[in-house]
Amino acid sequence: MRAVAGNSREASKKALLTIYRSLIRSVIDYGAIAYNSASESIKHRLDVIQNKALRIACGSFCSTAAAALQIETGDMPLALRRRKQEIKYVVKVKATEK
Repeated sequence: MRAVAGNSREASKKALLTIYRSLIRSVIDYGAIAYNSASESIKHRLDVIQNKALRIACGSFCSTAAAALQIETGDMPLALRRRKQEIKYVVKVKATEK
């Protein structure tokens, strides 16, 4: 993302967010239900990756709060995304049970 953001043509915020959501967040979301039981330090590493990507996309400073970035970009915190995926999975399993 930094290579694209630092290009002389200056990628737009929308394009950078699309790159983040399609390339980075999709990898983070893959298996999120399984690693939700991991230690908090592991999950914190993923939060740091998300925050760095959102900062690059918004062009903001390192001191910008993660919550402010999430509000500005419309992205949910990863903990809530994992919880949402768990709920969707449970509903799907319950719906297929007979």
